Amino acid sequence: MLFTFVWRGEPSTHHVALVNAAVAGDEPAKALLDRVPGTNVWYRSYPARADARFAYELSPDDNLVPFDSVTDWGARAATFHSDPFNAHVYHATIFGRDVSYAEGPRAPREEWIHARPAVPKGHVEQLALDSKLLGDSRYVWLYTPPGYDTLARRTNGLPMLLTFDGGEFVESVPVPTILDNLLAAKRIGPMIGVFVGSAENKRDEELAANPRYAEFVATELVPWVRSRVRIASSSHDNVIAGSSLGGLAAAFVALVHPELFGNVLS
Repeated sequence: MLFTFVWRGEPSTHHVALVNAAVAGDEPAKALLDRVPGTNVWYRSYPARADARFAYELSPDDNLVPFDSVTDWGARAATFHSDPFNAHVYHATIFGRDVSYAEGPRAPREEWIHARPAVPKGHVEQLALDSKLLGDSRYVWLYTPPGYDTLARRTNGLPMLLTFDGGEFVESVPVPTILDNLLAAKRIGPMIGVFVGSAENKRDEELAANPRYAEFVATELVPWVRSRVRIASSSHDNVIAGSSLGGLAAAFVALVHPELFGNVLS
């Protein structure tokens, strides 16, 4: 089917690009909308599967720098906007802005992301972790499943799911709620969630296959988590995960520390 994107510009608007969209690629100059002659309306249509769901933004007067050449994402994203004609938005915590998403009529139902009144809730605690190795500090969110106090006495430790971009996977992607729902449906067993934030203004440096950061995870972060909750000792039970640059970090940390993580969601 066709997904059509529309932007209402100003008289001074020179061009409008579709950005951060799976259908558009990483070169905004190749994803420019067309202007309806004699109007301030810009549009472009892309074919995609009817079961697609993907994020996107619109960028009026975009500077057209290819994404693989960006060194300052804060400045690069200054013209990125959500779609005012689309009610489907989510708040991207790591970007600090709302992002639109397109959804085809056959997109799979997102059945796990909403809290259900009858489902027992786990506990999420936000903590600060100082790193001697990196010389900085970050927030870490710890999730323990319902009944954790009893589970901790009965087991040798629970499987661990560790993600990067911590706040994003607590708020924008509500992983604690997803875990509660999957556990109640008996799709998974009880597990610990560890959601790791980045130090201020260091995300790109930390998550870009950084050996020093991988050592921080192995020698400071995981022992710190073990001092607070009971996690499994076998890498077979532990998952490391991330999206975008966090996905690269997840694959890299598991590659250099297979004794800690035997499963990767990248």
